[in-house]
Amino acid sequence: MKHRLLAVGDDGAIVTLRAQGPFQERARETALRYRTRTGALLRVDGVVRGAFDREHETIAVRLGTAGELTLATLADGTQFKVNMGDRAGFASHRWESGVFAGNYAGATLISAYGALSITDNLKLEVGASQYTGNVSDGELAEIGL
Repeated sequence: MKHRLLAVGDDGAIVTLRAQGPFQERARETALRYRTRTGALLRVDGVVRGAFDREHETIAVRLGTAGELTLATLADGTQFKVNMGDRAGFASHRWESGVFAGNYAGATLISAYGALSITDNLKLEVGASQYTGNVSDGELAEIGL
């Protein structure tokens, strides 16, 4: 059975679509399908029940006699993107953190760090690492200015 979705909100960034129930007489699991390139958040009676994207167009939910089904999706139809920044932003950021792993001189190394930029040229950095190898194992803590 198809239900018509009506646009009930549009703030320029997110469009909210709604279908009014009741959808069926008794509660049972139902497969909802919504094709989108950008992604959409599904709510049933105000409770988040799943999300659609280009790889997941079907969600199994128990609708019962739900009165309202809403979808929130990007308004302009573009795909959701994360801005990774640029060189100017990297040079002027205040906080930085990271986790990395690899092989160093035959030992497996796992490390995490955090840094606070005090000025453009002065940074306080704290790091912790653990290494395991054939000859020795250990931990390493670093503080740098």
